[in-house]
This record gives sequence, C-alpha cells and structure tokens, in this order.
Amino acid sequence: MEEDINYNEQYIIENHENIQKTINETMRILIKNKVDLNFKRYYLSLLEQTINDYETWLVK
Repeated sequence: MEEDINYNEQYIIENHENIQKTINETMRILIKNKVDLNFKRYYLSLLEQTINDYETWLVK
C-alpha cells in the first residue's frame, strides 16, 4: 500500500515537472518565432485549461 502511495506521488511530481517544462518550452517558441498575438492567447488558454483539468483530476 505504501509503495502505491509513493509511486503515485512520484508520478504526480514527474507529471507536474513535465507540464512545467512544456509550458516553458512553449513560451520560448512562441516568443522566439514572433507568433501572432491572438494565436498565442488562444494556445495559452488551451494550455491553461489542460493544466486546470489535470489539477482537478489530481484532487479527486
């Protein structure tokens, strides 16, 4: 049982780190490539919604 809890915690931590890396890389690409501002807003809102959905799932 404790091993399951440790595995789940590690899984959550790794996923959080991967999400953060994705956000950072996405921001770097959007800024570097001078993407249209409306597209940036749209893409970042999708990313934000995905993160919110994931965090909601974690709480359950």
